[in-house]
Amino acid sequence: MQEINQNLAEEAGLNITHICLPPDSSEAEIIDEILKINEDTRVHGLALQISENLFSNKVLNALKPEKDVDGVTDINLGKLVRGDAHECFVSPVAKAVIELLEKSVGVNLDGKKILVVGAHGSLEAALQCLFQRKGSMTMSIQWKTRQLQSKTESRSVTRLECRRVI
Repeated sequence: MQEINQNLAEEAGLNITHICLPPDSSEAEIIDEILKINEDTRVHGLALQISENLFSNKVLNALKPEKDVDGVTDINLGKLVRGDAHECFVSPVAKAVIELLEKSVGVNLDGKKILVVGAHGSLEAALQCLFQRKGSMTMSIQWKTRQLQSKTESRSVTRLECRRVI
């Protein structure tokens, strides 16, 4: 995945630096690295690729909002929820889902009932905000929910599967 990102970045004229911390790095060590990157004027954006158990508020909010390219900080997510999407970074995954449905599949989201399965945290919040701004009613459910089968059998629910690939 890193090689694909590197190649795409080079094609777009971007320079990517991959910083790989040991798997047993503590929250404090990760935050220290983020704070160093925040102060580096050569770095314009930061995407975190860490295990989900390390996605704490302390880690996410250590990012400067202006360098948060995934829209995961409380400030960027708060602006999105408030309706100030033009003043913040919005999850590119959430934006891609909306664009894929509207432009590639041709779905008009206005008035649709959307069940988001498997998304959580900032991605779930971003998806719900963006869908609702398009006039959709949204619900979320996790993979292990017992009622998942009955929730997805309805013909009036547009099916969208979100899986995090790291």
